[in-house]
Amino acid sequence: MGKQGQRAEQEELRIRMRAAGMTHEEIAVEFARRYRLRPRAAYRVAHGWTQQQAADRINAHAARAGLDPDGIAAMSAPRLSELENWPVPLRRRPTPQTLALLAHVYGTSIHDLLDLDDREHLAPADTLLINDVGRDLSRGEADATGTGISPRTHGEVGPPVGSAGPGSELPARLAAAALIASRSVVGTGGPDEQRWRHETALPTPTPEVDRGVSSLGTRRITRPLDFIKPPSGSHLGADLPDHLRRRTARLRRLDDILGGGETYDLYRAEYEATSAIVQSSGYDEATGRALLSILAEQAQQAGWAAFDAGNQAEASRLYKESHERAVAAGDSPLAGNALAYLAYQTGETDRRAAVKLAIKSCQVAGPDAPSTVRALLRTRLAWAHANVGNAREVERALTAAEAALAEDDERPQPDWAAWVDHNEVSIMTGRCWAELRRPLRAVPVLERVLGSFDEAHARDKSLYLSWLADAYLTADEIEQAASVAGRVLDLSAGVASARPRQRIMPALRRLDLHRSLPRVRETLDQAKALGFS
Repeated sequence: MGKQGQRAEQEELRIRMRAAGMTHEEIAVEFARRYRLRPRAAYRVAHGWTQQQAADRINAHAARAGLDPDGIAAMSAPRLSELENWPVPLRRRPTPQTLALLAHVYGTSIHDLLDLDDREHLAPADTLLINDVGRDLSRGEADATGTGISPRTHGEVGPPVGSAGPGSELPARLAAAALIASRSVVGTGGPDEQRWRHETALPTPTPEVDRGVSSLGTRRITRPLDFIKPPSGSHLGADLPDHLRRRTARLRRLDDILGGGETYDLYRAEYEATSAIVQSSGYDEATGRALLSILAEQAQQAGWAAFDAGNQAEASRLYKESHERAVAAGDSPLAGNALAYLAYQTGETDRRAAVKLAIKSCQVAGPDAPSTVRALLRTRLAWAHANVGNAREVERALTAAEAALAEDDERPQPDWAAWVDHNEVSIMTGRCWAELRRPLRAVPVLERVLGSFDEAHARDKSLYLSWLADAYLTADEIEQAASVAGRVLDLSAGVASARPRQRIMPALRRLDLHRSLPRVRETLDQAKALGFS
């Protein structure tokens, strides 16, 4: 069987095993036995990731945990291949810290990633460290990465959000955001940065209250990238676009935890500062195209934050500017994504127009776009079709998204789409079926995926849970819907995003018809206490 055929077989088997309720650990054990995979490869394949997709996730986690403050993105597909195949001669051995990083991303323990061959070739010092720390790590008592987060918690810091009442997790979430922000806003460490940085050093964000604070109580981070601004009229080097792209990728991580109410000012300032640099400096054609592409990317990020904060006019303006710059840069995938953003926004006012925009976004990006980009755009196309009741087109788009992710695409995936994986497609699948009022199809997939969804991403989880509440209401499971709605209220408390409130309000109005039920009354009282009316 060829490589492509085996990958397709493995993916089909993985989906069947997940549908049967099997864990990633159980799938990895079966794959190691059936396909003679080393444990590190078995866990990756159990998640359905290519080596590049896994490397992207490892780098993203390293950045979030503060292990990669300079955005070096040290993990690559070839490097991961070496780690998976060690101790084959000439392969570099994995360090305990690297193993801990892999364990966290794969949701397992260090010991599950090692077999007899590995142990017989480990250095004595590494064996001692792994034996002393790894056992505790697998029980969630320690973390060799130094982040204080064990692999089994899947990124949660402290107890789940809302476990001690609305907003109880807020300090931990703010601390995590402050760490990410402080790591993100420093530059790449290049010589140009070191020459300029001392003049306009960026502030370190802290979770303290200050005048003009956001609803979360964090100091807004609004200083743009002044430290890399060259003298007016100077010629920009070819390495500047790479610096800016890495910086943009790091700042994007803030959106994982904070809402648009906190991030919009920063993202807009970054976009405007980059635009000013481009307009006041010289550069060759290749550098100019790269800078236009970065501007398009930054405009999309600022537009998304504006949309999330409820500023629809500003979001639309930025999406359109992003499209213009992406077209000028010749960046078809990014141009398609700008249209997909517009489609997502337009769907709230003109659903038929949103479908046309979503179709065009896929056409503009083209069939040769990176696999994660095609998957992302097709999930948004599925959503547009769901909003107009096209169930058949929804299924076609979701199938295309899954097929794109299943491809053996070893090309670098753009950071703005690298977060798309099978879980994200599953979430969109559940959302679409909930919107189509098909609760028997929506509830199982949403329950499965959201059961392990990281609660540090409170905005996103609260939004996704709102569709689960809708599905339960459609199925006339009123008390279950009330319980889920209560979780939405817990998670969204203090999140500076307009969307969770907008999404849950219709469900609360439907629940009000059943106020006589104690569980419903409890949720409605909770909503009233939080100012939902």
